[in-house]
Amino acid sequence: MTDTAAAPARAGGALGWTYRRELSKYPRPALKYFYLVIVILSGIMVYFEAYAAGGVSPILLPSLHMSIDFYSYLIVVFGVIGGAASYFGSFADRFGRANIVVFVGILLGLVTAFGIPTAHSAWAFSIWYCVLGLGDGIIFVAAPALVRDFTPQVGRATAMGAITLGAVAGSLVTSFAAVRVVSAFHDWQALFIVAGLAGIGISLVDFFFLRELTQELRDQKVVTFQEERLAEIRAETIDTEAATRGRWRQVFRLSILGSAIAVGLFLIVYITAVGYFTLYFTEILKFSVPRANDLETVYWGVNCGTLLLFGFLSDLSRVRKPFMVLGSLGAIASTALLMTETHHPSFGALAITLAFMAGFLGCAFAPWFASFTETVESINPALVATGLAIYGFGVRAVGAIQGLVIPHVIGSPLGTASGWHTWFFVCIGGLVVFIPSTLFMYGPWSPRSAARDLRRHEEEVEAALRARGIVPDVAASASPGAGGTATA
Repeated sequence: MTDTAAAPARAGGALGWTYRRELSKYPRPALKYFYLVIVILSGIMVYFEAYAAGGVSPILLPSLHMSIDFYSYLIVVFGVIGGAASYFGSFADRFGRANIVVFVGILLGLVTAFGIPTAHSAWAFSIWYCVLGLGDGIIFVAAPALVRDFTPQVGRATAMGAITLGAVAGSLVTSFAAVRVVSAFHDWQALFIVAGLAGIGISLVDFFFLRELTQELRDQKVVTFQEERLAEIRAETIDTEAATRGRWRQVFRLSILGSAIAVGLFLIVYITAVGYFTLYFTEILKFSVPRANDLETVYWGVNCGTLLLFGFLSDLSRVRKPFMVLGSLGAIASTALLMTETHHPSFGALAITLAFMAGFLGCAFAPWFASFTETVESINPALVATGLAIYGFGVRAVGAIQGLVIPHVIGSPLGTASGWHTWFFVCIGGLVVFIPSTLFMYGPWSPRSAARDLRRHEEEVEAALRARGIVPDVAASASPGAGGTATA
């Protein structure tokens, strides 16, 4: 493979670059990483827009005369719409991912910056917010699929940990920005304007620079960086129509459906953190709104770091499942510890507990996300976005049920200590149920077994390249993060 990125496969005239973004060859590593970075930044901005309501909820609710019940049900509707929109995200398997990320991203920025701030009632806010949920559900599928396309399995957990930063760093940015924007402007609208303008800015970068692989390339399973050269050769014989025929029938399996539901239960504590931790810290633990957002900044900051750390360690060891189990057990223990801190805990003690919780969740989730895409690939690598649509629907469905239940469990109007204690038991239950679901997923438990399987696969790839007169570049697959390519 050459060391330069291929031009878009079809120019399409003077304005073709605005919508024809396909690459017929894998781009050189530096350009590939640039694409990954801007997709990750796009995800961060989308979640910043979606989570802004949680960051200013103590101000937003009284300003719009919105009860905690109404707010909770709005989150439910947001999740239902996002789950339904995941279906449209699945079309990324047939029509590509990049244009979805670009144009839906621009739409969401416009809605956030210029639509939501005009709302002066709970119902007006709800309508705009549900439009946001529609676009959020679509990008929830398309962006991870795009990241997967550029990432062989040997670096997959690191990459999927990075794309998850869209959600986690979105929460971090929200809590960090909420403190400063609210302190400066003293209203909730300013945070949405900042989030929307930032989203538009990143989407414009995507508009001019983002590219993706052709369907023939992305319809293949690629394990090592060296195999990218072989995938380019195989692409000449790929029947894309046949590969995606009967797509829903192919992915409706226990390994996919069960994993999607189980991770939704695992994420109950995460969804609680996104939508309700600010209220919990202010109403139950009696922290100020800025101090509560500082606590969330600690939580999301640690989560960001551990998603990348444990993703890298999972790629290094070539196993996913041990990290899932270890992370779940640690999250159970730290959630139980959080339940005990109800009598005006110090900021430092609570921050440490939240850091452990966030760290263990990152330990489990990045390897899980990699394993999920690899499980779909083991069935049909041409249906990754369809599999991710099931994941998106499963997570949103569990989130919607959670939104219906949580007001009745925590108590009204803004929750009680005993109600929150009960809810944390629910969070622990979700983490417990997640653990046995790892048995249905693709991948070995032992690093030794994983290394043996990888070496066998590398030998097969090297033999296939030599059969085509290509000298394999052994160094290209020596490291999960090498980003190398085979040379012709």
